Amino acid sequence: MTYVQPIVIGVMILVVVLVTNYQFTNYQMQVVNQNKENERKIIEDEISKKIDQINQAASSLNEFYNESLSVSTIQFDDYSRIIIEQNPTIKNILVEKNGKIIESYPHQEFEGSDVSSLYKQFPSVLDGVKVMNPMFQISQSKEASVFSIPFESFVNPIIFSNNFKLILFNQYNDQSLYQIEVKDGQILQDNAIHFSADELQNSLIIEKKTDLFGYNLQNFYLLKYQIWDSPFEEQGSTYGQILIISGFILSVAVPLLIIRYQRLTNFIKRQSAQLEQANEKLLQADKTKNEFSAMLTHELKTPLVPIQGYVDILLGGHLGNLTNDQKEKLQVIRSSARSLLNLISDMLDAQKLELGQLKIVKQRNNIRDTVEQSVEVLKTVAVEKTIALVNHVNDDIFASYDNERIKQVITNLIKNSLNVSSPQTGKIEIISKDSPSEIEISVRDNGKGIPDTEKDKVFKKFYQGDTSSTRESSGSGLGLAICKGIVETHGGKIWFESKYGQGTTFIFTIPK
Repeated sequence: MTYVQPIVIGVMILVVVLVTNYQFTNYQMQVVNQNKENERKIIEDEISKKIDQINQAASSLNEFYNESLSVSTIQFDDYSRIIIEQNPTIKNILVEKNGKIIESYPHQEFEGSDVSSLYKQFPSVLDGVKVMNPMFQISQSKEASVFSIPFESFVNPIIFSNNFKLILFNQYNDQSLYQIEVKDGQILQDNAIHFSADELQNSLIIEKKTDLFGYNLQNFYLLKYQIWDSPFEEQGSTYGQILIISGFILSVAVPLLIIRYQRLTNFIKRQSAQLEQANEKLLQADKTKNEFSAMLTHELKTPLVPIQGYVDILLGGHLGNLTNDQKEKLQVIRSSARSLLNLISDMLDAQKLELGQLKIVKQRNNIRDTVEQSVEVLKTVAVEKTIALVNHVNDDIFASYDNERIKQVITNLIKNSLNVSSPQTGKIEIISKDSPSEIEISVRDNGKGIPDTEKDKVFKKFYQGDTSSTRESSGSGLGLAICKGIVETHGGKIWFESKYGQGTTFIFTIPK
């Protein structure tokens, strides 16, 4: 037995699993990278939109100043209020000249202060929130506007999933300007954010340079984000582990199963070959036994013929007169010899059927004549037992069959009915039914019938169902088996219908 094929199959399974896992992992990485790029683009677009809004607000204030010869505090406050209402994220707008705050809204208390004292550090804090302070020069004057905008306004949580972490860093150090963590859709308050090793590995870094010039920064703002979002994690890593483990197990288990299967197959083949040889020997022995039995039966039948012949001669008075006692003894001998001859004939027919050697000579016959001949043989027995034997077959129906063998079938069925029918009340009927393709013959009696527990044994050899006192002769138990063999050899069918206590009807067909 070769183990090459199972080993090759195991290696192939392992290779397929590893390739599948590699492809799956590669696909997951592509999905994660695509998610990161999509989120990067969305965030950068959001930042650009926010910067445009701030620039538009500053440009609007610049135009307001340029179009007015002078701007009063009331006019500044009214226009600033309109700008803030349109841009709610703006915390304060002020105008400075030579470092002095000349207008401020809504924090009017800043007016008259030095800008440097107000924004002396970076990042500056306003209303408890870290803000950026981009400065915009008002053209045709020495004045400049300064807008205070919270850094958190550059973060839009709705663009992320239900689980993410974000930190907006100071562009000069790792100080947090704004941070937010959301878990299962809920914002975690007052929680210092920490990235795990896996989150750091899978996080997204975005640095967006703006055109907003910080007053106290004296440089352009650079927005630096570190973001971890759940779509950045590779989905199905557990699946990959299970796939690899399963692959290793299968790469070992499958070859072992194949080897086991091959061993079992070879064992079964050897056992089958041995069984076939043993069965062949048994069949040959059975055939030899059947042939011997047939030969023995035939040899037993041979001496019975002269015995019967000489008994008939003696009873006929051809060899002298006999006393009544001698005649009685000879009649017992003749009856016993006839019974033994019938038994041997049944055994011989049964053996021939098993060996397929029963000779059938088909000729065109009239079933009415065949039935009449069968009834005639047993009419005397029926009269002696006071059992009514009624032949309803009156029509000429022709078919091709062996007359002697079909007569044997009908005679056996009538004998069975005679054996199970009660004297005085017993009745046996023979009925025929003609059809274009076959003849159907029925032998019906009103005996005790066949119990349900015995019905599957009726056509088996040596079956004798009725052992009651009603049955006068036990017979060989081969009659129905021989009937079945003869009918089936003709290409017909035989069956029975019986209800216990109400009699039995045996039916057989002969093809035309």
